[in-house]
Amino acid sequence: MSGTGRFRSRLRFLSDREMVLLAFGILAVILFVAIRQFVYPKMDEYRKFRVLIPQRLATIARYAVAAGGEEQVDGLLAEREEQLLALEGGLLRADSPAAAGAVLQGMLKPLVERSKLRLTSLRALAPVVKGAYAEVAIQLDVQGTTEGMASLLAEIARQKKMLRVRKLGVASGMNSVAMASRPELLTVTVEVAGVTEAGGAEAGPEEGTQ
Repeated sequence: MSGTGRFRSRLRFLSDREMVLLAFGILAVILFVAIRQFVYPKMDEYRKFRVLIPQRLATIARYAVAAGGEEQVDGLLAEREEQLLALEGGLLRADSPAAAGAVLQGMLKPLVERSKLRLTSLRALAPVVKGAYAEVAIQLDVQGTTEGMASLLAEIARQKKMLRVRKLGVASGMNSVAMASRPELLTVTVEVAGVTEAGGAEAGPEEGTQ
């Protein structure tokens, strides 16, 4: 008897439940082989192509502009210049990063006062040069209520200059016996950063205390 005949003979002795399980097993093997042979290669190809899409779009866009002639190039440059000027309106205007740090200090002090917080210390951190621009930051140590701190953060977010809270650390005053009766009082360290033109200058950190 051939191998096929023996296999068919054994199938006749299987119960209906065993036949169903066997059928599911065969189907699972077929699906696995199909996925390995057809689906996985397509997925790998899609992933590779997806990575290349932004690069190809940028290349095509550059060629499209160049193909449009000098007038289209000039129009694109003018549009980019307008966008740059609009964004640079949020820079801290000063002759140097160190001077921009002083400008930022002058902006933050009134915000602290309006938020009814007590400023315990203020320190200018070293500027970080990023190409044509530099990020300047001020570290503030303040004391006050949760409402006052929320007000300060809201005031910073509303400024026309591009400011961001780079770091925020909050500690309650419960460890102090004198402050135990005022659990709502917080001691907060906050770093507020802005952007200015680098100007080719390297400025070191300045320290100040109020």
